Amino acid sequence: MQKKPVPLTEEQRVKFAQYLAARSVLTPRGASLLLAAATALADDQPSPISIMFKGKKYVTSDSDSIEFTISDLIGRPVKGLSTDDVVAQSGTRLADDVVVLSKQVLTQKPNEPTTYVLNLGKIKSQYGLYKIALSAATKSTSVNVAVLGEIKLTSAEVGVGDADGTTSPKVTTVPYPTKLTTKLQADHLQKVSLKFSVHDQHGKAVWVQQAFVRLAAGDREAIFVAEPDSAKAYKVDLNVAGIAKHLDYASGAYSLSIYLGDSAVSNPIAWDLAELVFNFGKDVPQSGETLCRY
Repeated sequence: MQKKPVPLTEEQRVKFAQYLAARSVLTPRGASLLLAAATALADDQPSPISIMFKGKKYVTSDSDSIEFTISDLIGRPVKGLSTDDVVAQSGTRLADDVVVLSKQVLTQKPNEPTTYVLNLGKIKSQYGLYKIALSAATKSTSVNVAVLGEIKLTSAEVGVGDADGTTSPKVTTVPYPTKLTTKLQADHLQKVSLKFSVHDQHGKAVWVQQAFVRLAAGDREAIFVAEPDSAKAYKVDLNVAGIAKHLDYASGAYSLSIYLGDSAVSNPIAWDLAELVFNFGKDVPQSGETLCRY
């Protein structure tokens, strides 16, 4: 077969490479044709460059590096690519757009010519998600990596008060991860208030992507989003009359739990902290009325 330059522009090469990489074949002939096309594209210069994660997409306090595979379309080292050409141009924390690294050269792994290592030791204590802009020669891409950290709860404040605010809730502090030993009673004229703060391993107050409060008894449950307030704490007010429809208007004992999670958290939390006994009164739905739940 006579080798001829691929009659494509550089932009067309990249699009064609993406098309070939997404193709799947089921026959030996199909595999042969796909490999021949990919090889022809990879042999032509400038060759499309593949930049992919190799393994994990996160760092922890015990592991501060992320590896990338940088190769041509068929997995070979890129011709003419110097180790100084593979650079993390910038790293930005997604939570607040703070730039945490700039112009950091990746290290080629010994005896693995297509493996490049990005060391994130300088930010491994800064829990969160980051956007890394990578370049290999003239090619560039952006990837998201996570710096995993632990979150902590020390306690939660829970109380029952009048729904109209006539009296303030009588608040009890429950230390994490214990459960309140007494059952809280609440009727349809009252509300249940819950407040707690989340901290990282250094004691700094943080927000998490998922903060929920769950009420459950048997096959009945209702889940509510815990909203952050201005004092770096989460607060939930549950109007008993308002939540009755989500629990089928079934008075009785319900467990109260907190669920916390985040894509950058290594220890999601599920805490069963109290038991509530609801009296929903006589405000029940009429026959044939449809119930709704979360």
